[in-house]
Amino acid sequence: PVLPLYGYAAVGSVDGEPRVAALRTDQWKAWDPEAADRRQIGIAIRTARRSLPDSRLLQHLETCATDYRCLTAQNIFLRRGEGAIPVSPACNAACLGCISEQWGDVDSPQTRLAFAPSAAEIAEVAGWHLSAGDENFVSFGQGCEGEPLTRSSALIEATRRIRAAAPAATATASGSSGSTASPLAERPSGRRPGRCINVVPAGRGISASGLPMSHPLRAAGCRALCTRSRPSPAA
Repeated sequence: PVLPLYGYAAVGSVDGEPRVAALRTDQWKAWDPEAADRRQIGIAIRTARRSLPDSRLLQHLETCATDYRCLTAQNIFLRRGEGAIPVSPACNAACLGCISEQWGDVDSPQTRLAFAPSAAEIAEVAGWHLSAGDENFVSFGQGCEGEPLTRSSALIEATRRIRAAAPAATATASGSSGSTASPLAERPSGRRPGRCINVVPAGRGISASGLPMSHPLRAAGCRALCTRSRPSPAA
């Protein structure tokens, strides 16, 4: 049979109990799917509905948090850590392993975002999540969406709004294909466009070499860098 693109592993039996070969590589408890607060996701979703009853993004993320058990989607409702905010229904790549859009006989394991949220919608959810704790941050570029850099104009405006409401907040945008026409994809010579943009508050020891000082994101009061930049002491 043709199987959907889930993660698979061979399962055996030891003393009547199922066993699978696995290696734990991350001890960070923030990503523990069995953490106590994750068992309260239903309550958290109902609370979010009361806080942002008209949010299309939250309605989409409900499926991600429950049916797909996406931890970053759950974090939006739990209002802690990294919160996922999908922004793009379209993509300019055709990755064979895409989990939200497939062609032919292979089923997509997730449903892709079906609308393009406005900058106001993005900033609303981001602001709600960020206001719950100083350690919270938001990320664009999720498995349930296309290429976030195709929404560069909306992301720039959303970043301005986020920065105005939360000057010390952190946001990240990760893409697999990018857009050379996007102002967000500008890179110094020799760097691949559209791989990753980290939008961070000023003065946190982050290299400023990722984008030119004239870049619109800098005008929004933040710094940006690509994944190949390295931290440097704050000036």
